[in-house]
Amino acid sequence: MHPVVSLRVCKDIFNKSKRWNL
Repeated sequence: MHPVVSLRVCKDIFNKSKRWNL
């Protein structure tokens, strides 16, 4: 697993969480 992929996934999850929170 590349760090770039992990970072992208983390960002995606964060965005989803933010959207859910909103």
